[in-house]
Amino acid sequence: IYPVGTMKITGMKVVAPFDRDVSAVVRYTAGVMIFLGGGIGKAFSDFAREQDTFPAKVQHQKFYESGGIVAEIEGHTVLVGTMLFLNRFGITVTEGRKVKRGVFVAIDNQFAGLFSVKAEAQSQVYHAFTLLQQAKVRPVLDVLNFLTDQDMIEKSFELKHDSTDYPDLNERIYGSEGDFAADEPPMALLAREGMLPFAEALLGARRLSKVTRFNLIIGIGSALLGVAAMYLLLFSGAAAATPVNTLVYTM
Repeated sequence: IYPVGTMKITGMKVVAPFDRDVSAVVRYTAGVMIFLGGGIGKAFSDFAREQDTFPAKVQHQKFYESGGIVAEIEGHTVLVGTMLFLNRFGITVTEGRKVKRGVFVAIDNQFAGLFSVKAEAQSQVYHAFTLLQQAKVRPVLDVLNFLTDQDMIEKSFELKHDSTDYPDLNERIYGSEGDFAADEPPMALLAREGMLPFAEALLGARRLSKVTRFNLIIGIGSALLGVAAMYLLLFSGAAAATPVNTLVYTM
């Protein structure tokens, strides 16, 4: 829904005492956010490189339905999520209360800073949702990015309220795993990335299925009609089964 290039980090604020080691806050946050993949993961990975550092290695992480992730990094407990998520853990957020879309960070139960994020709705994704609506397909939002919940996606892409399905957290985590549906046979080969090729493949498969069923019905109906016609020709007598009548029947 928000592929690479559609999400950008527009600002960063690191508070004391973590302002003495800004790179550590960037490293820890990037290390957590890359697990979300898509545009947000790439944005933080690129931002870390711009700050002359790299995403930290995460030893353990846990997703929370309330909008965030708790991770263990280099012996520290790192919380990354929305401002409400940090508040629910008893952490007081001292900056960024007016930020519309922000990633808030706490290290060892102490507020460390925030990153403001800008998301751009891609026209191809608009078109993909339109195709799915025309086909009366109800999208399932299998996303882990806590910045893009069901309400935000429906408003951004001008979808009707509650026109999508938003599974619970465990189902979304399961659906994002690399081996999800690995045992099922492949149904399509896509040469392009993004949501639009998936929607086009789905609609193309539906149209092919409808045409195949229609042709099958016509074929069976024609065969039955042909058998009935030949039966009538033969039943009418040998004179009716002339070469001309038989030729017309086969045509």
